[in-house]
Amino acid sequence: MKTDAIQSAMRAMEAVQAQLDGQKSVGTGGGSEVGGSDFADGLTNAIESVDAHQQKADASLEMLMRGEGNAAQTMVALTEADIALRTMSSVRDKVVQAYEQILNMAI
Repeated sequence: MKTDAIQSAMRAMEAVQAQLDGQKSVGTGGGSEVGGSDFADGLTNAIESVDAHQQKADASLEMLMRGEGNAAQTMVALTEADIALRTMSSVRDKVVQAYEQILNMAI
């Protein structure tokens, strides 16, 4: 089973946590532009990975419907796409939660 999407999502969550830790320890903004671009790159890579899994699952399902595909491989592709999408949803929820925490910080 491919874990690219999960690993990308974990890197994105770690980047958010590191950014939050930097802001708490410095107290006056702490984040750097480099960290921001790393986070954006990680998030972009994760989204592209989820999209690739979805496209692979769609192609596999189309082949199965034409009678050219393998049912087991199609189920694996669909499951991978589902896991990638669920992981991305969890990352989105964590990012929103982190953003809300930042908004609620006392200045």
